[in-house]
Amino acid sequence: MKETLNKYFDICIIGGGAAGLVAGIMAARENPSLSVVIVEKMDEPGKKVAAAGNGRCNLSNTSSPDWEMTASFFYSIGLLTRIDNEGKVYPYSEDGRDVVGCLVREVLKLGAEIMPRRQVASIDQSEGKDGVKEFKVKTAYNKPKAYQTHESDRDIIITAKTVLIATGGKSKPKMGTSGDGFAFARRMGHSINKLIPVLTSVETVEDMKELDLSGVREKCAVSLYKNDELVFSDRGEVQFTDYGISGIVVFDMSRFMNLDDDTQFSDYRIEIDFMPETSYETIIKMIEDRSDDGNLLCSWVKNPLANVIIDNSSSVESIADGLKYFKLQPKNLKGWDMAQVTRGGIPLSEIDESTGESNIVPGLYFAGEMLDEDFKCGGFNLQHAWTTGMRAGKAMGESAGVKVE
Repeated sequence: MKETLNKYFDICIIGGGAAGLVAGIMAARENPSLSVVIVEKMDEPGKKVAAAGNGRCNLSNTSSPDWEMTASFFYSIGLLTRIDNEGKVYPYSEDGRDVVGCLVREVLKLGAEIMPRRQVASIDQSEGKDGVKEFKVKTAYNKPKAYQTHESDRDIIITAKTVLIATGGKSKPKMGTSGDGFAFARRMGHSINKLIPVLTSVETVEDMKELDLSGVREKCAVSLYKNDELVFSDRGEVQFTDYGISGIVVFDMSRFMNLDDDTQFSDYRIEIDFMPETSYETIIKMIEDRSDDGNLLCSWVKNPLANVIIDNSSSVESIADGLKYFKLQPKNLKGWDMAQVTRGGIPLSEIDESTGESNIVPGLYFAGEMLDEDFKCGGFNLQHAWTTGMRAGKAMGESAGVKVE
């Protein structure tokens, strides 16, 4: 029978991602006398952070009110940043592994502990021997049995004054974010708003392979309509894929495809304007001026797209419609493996937004994608993780010594 180890910490942080790592640093800085542990189920912390932005790790955006705080924080742990011409903030090296390296070094320098390969099995709160409520976090070694040793495969029960759940959402499950934190929160009495993969590609009814559009990229304006009402519009590059469309502008659009009991994908339609700088009337005139040209749309759009528009047109007006109002019917969002962010989670009404502490279970905190907040591409979601992690860590450092009756 396996021996169970019992360990005590003032603060237990579940999840060694963006929010969890900064929370550990802020808690240890706030009160150096406290013992802090970060429990991470993967073999090392920060895997999703290191992979963010195709490995470049878009930390924040100058359009975020908290970006300077974030840049200052990272400077304090030895990480320099740079800003591109769109306001995106990156590590100066543009290597996400450097972000994780600086965070982990600071955690360890401050005396906090990181427990990798620790799968949390349960979280419970009960009254301790001195009458003060405490948390029991049961963990198991997360490694195939063939590689376990007598020392490493023991269960560890962590007793802590306060607990932060920062396990992330459900996007990119191979990085460790499989949604287990939501199950813990629900068992502790919290409700969970519907979880939806967002910042992801869109599958369409139209078969792009059959249309020979797979691989085509076009800069354009994209609009999303729900029952003929405009709900999203922006410009960017659309990438046609085997299954539908992708690209940053499509990712941002996916946040507005809210499905509930009364809404279906058939309620939405996508319209693409391939020449947003040119009016419909001007395009009509341009087409008429080139009507005797055998390659009518040459240099206007890519040739495969030109073929689709012309093949489905019977007049000058219908060609212009294809250029300005190219319609697609969405049928699904790509799932958790491709989604960058999770929509849904802990309702903000159930926490103190200034600290992340639960309004239901005193001493229990949430940060990052556990909360029902999501943002567009460009560093805003990582900024949310830094902001909520910093707030929770600071608040836990302040309150860990206070008795919870």
